[in-house]
Amino acid sequence: MFELQARNKGINFCYVVSGDLPRVVRADQKRLSQILINILGNAVKFTQRGGVNFRLQYAREFAFIEIEDTGPGILAEELDHIF
Repeated sequence: MFELQARNKGINFCYVVSGDLPRVVRADQKRLSQILINILGNAVKFTQRGGVNFRLQYAREFAFIEIEDTGPGILAEELDHIF
C-alpha cells in the first residue's frame, strides 16, 4: 500500500526485515495496524524527496520497528504537545 503511494510520488520506499518472523503474533491487531498506518502514511505524505525506510527486526520474542524518512520532521515547538 505505501510502496505504491511512494512510487507515485517519485520517492523510494524500502522495507527491510531482520530475523525470522514468527507465524503468529500476540498483539492488539487493530491498534498496531492503526499506529503503523498513521506513521507510515505521514512519512510518505510529508516526504517530498528521498524516501521512507521501514525496518522490522524480530528477536527473542520482541519486534523492533523503525521508520525513517527524509521529510521535514516535526517542529521543535510541537514535540512537547505531541509527546
